[in-house]
Amino acid sequence: VAAAQSRDVEVVATVLRTQRVFLLRELHNLESLRSAHSADPVVSLLLAAAVRHISADVALIDDAEERLLADGGAALAAVARAASAEPPAQPAGSPAPRRRTA
Repeated sequence: VAAAQSRDVEVVATVLRTQRVFLLRELHNLESLRSAHSADPVVSLLLAAAVRHISADVALIDDAEERLLADGGAALAAVARAASAEPPAQPAGSPAPRRRTA
């Protein structure tokens, strides 16, 4: 998601693809560990939780691809246009800008 800040379709696609490969490899490793530790219910439960967590991360990658790239990057370009039209956000807790008086 941080890659979307670049507003570059290729950067976003590359980061998402790289992240997906890493996560799928991690899922494979966790499944191997689950098989190796199936006799231990506590370890098995912890590994099941890890698998669910990684699976949720993969689903987020799917959502990011669908929302940011499925239309050829038009949504990403719209984000870039909207960001350039907005004034910079003021950090939380900073004082309001002073108004000029005549």
